Order: sequence, then C-alpha cells, then structure tokens
Amino acid sequence: MSQANPFKNKFSEKHLKIISSVESAAKISGMSIYLVGGTVRDILSNRSPLDLDFVIEGSFDSQYIANLIGGIVLQESRFGTFKIDVEREIVDFAFSREESYLNPGELPIVKKGTFRQDLHRRDFTMNSIAIAIGENGEFSQLIDPFDGENDIRK
Repeated sequence: MSQANPFKNKFSEKHLKIISSVESAAKISGMSIYLVGGTVRDILSNRSPLDLDFVIEGSFDSQYIANLIGGIVLQESRFGTFKIDVEREIVDFAFSREESYLNPGELPIVKKGTFRQDLHRRDFTMNSIAIAIGENGEFSQLIDPFDGENDIRK
C-alpha cells in the first residue's frame, strides 16, 4: 500500500469516479496527472474535499479531455486553466506551468512548464503539495517538496 492510499476514504464516490476517469484519460493521452492545492490541503487536514483540482503535465486539448471523461468544457483561461462539468460536478484543471512577471502587480506571463515548476510557483507551501494519480485512480505518491504538510499541522 502506498503512502497516499489512506486518503482515498476522504473522497465521495462521485469524486472517486471522476478521479478514475481523469486518470484513464491521462493514461490514454500519455500525460501525468496530479491532485493539487485545496483538494490535497483538505485531505491532509482530515476533511473531505469539496472540489477537485488537477494539474496535468503533458500536451493535450481541453475538449479532448472533456470528451474522454464524459464532461463539458465550461471555461478556459489564458493562464492554462479550464473547468469541466462532469455530471454536475465542476472540476478544475491546469496545465503544469511556470510564471514570470515583468513588473510587480502585473498579470503573469504564463508558459507551459514542468510539474515541479508548477508546484514551485504556488503561493503557499500548503498549496504546493500534490498527490500523483496512478493506475485505476489509485493514489500513487504524495509529493511535498516544500514541507507544506508540516505547515498544515502547525
């Protein structure tokens, strides 16, 4: 049993079904998929997540992913994020990305990056934690490069 599998019981059946569908879509498309941000923070705080936030490392089209998971693309942004409605559940997705700022207070310049670069650009250590999604929607690895789990405990 991997380190993150005990977190599986925090998800609703609907969320588990969506996670499995997203993992299957990622596998078909040759992408890596991770749960991130508030979803992971809630799990580590011993709460059931209210929503699902994914980061996907790889190249793909949001409509293609929506088709694979049986959803409808609701919104896309120029920052590499999009929302898909899956059976009346709004699921957030982002391409792994990196950001740079020409001047403080300006909107970022966003380009595709690695998963590690995506974690590094996040605002707080507790939002820089991820759970890798493996075969059949199984949670394969907790990734916490900035010790955010310790910050949540504090």
